[in-house]
Amino acid sequence: AVLLSLAHAGKEDKRTIRFADFGWTIEVPANTRFRDSSFDAAGRLRPGLLPLQEDEAVWLFSIGNDNICEMAFVIRKDTLGAHKWDSVQAAYNKTYFKQLEEVRLIKVSGKSYDTVIIGGTLFRKQVVKYTGRDSDGEITVVHYYGLAKGYDIEIKWECNKAALSSTYEAIAASLRFDP
Repeated sequence: AVLLSLAHAGKEDKRTIRFADFGWTIEVPANTRFRDSSFDAAGRLRPGLLPLQEDEAVWLFSIGNDNICEMAFVIRKDTLGAHKWDSVQAAYNKTYFKQLEEVRLIKVSGKSYDTVIIGGTLFRKQVVKYTGRDSDGEITVVHYYGLAKGYDIEIKWECNKAALSSTYEAIAASLRFDP
């Protein structure tokens, strides 16, 4: 038993979640507890959530154990198409960054807007790091925006703990889409 534990040490146990309604798969740490989950143990959405209507969103899940570190996975019906969606995302990002600079209660220490590929699909990644004016702790806010299989996908988290933020990043990076 000791050898098995030592051989297993350093490798984090993962649990694969397959969203059967969409043909999407993610990996989460085995000990992940979901809050506000919209799917059952087989990965099927609860009855009545599909089909999505225009401007309607479904929170597939949120995870987190306190008010400072929480991750959510949200989908909406794609009503813009790829070309228009990209320009809307760029405009939104510009406005969001400008508004953050005007908030007097926080001090922005870093921000970025990049293109990344997750599971073969293009996503826009927006990152903001800030501290409260009266606080020493840095908070990281991350949003991924992507289009896949007729859905607008948003993966987001806000966290003041680097280790949890790294875990959330790994969950986002594990997203895979069926062909």
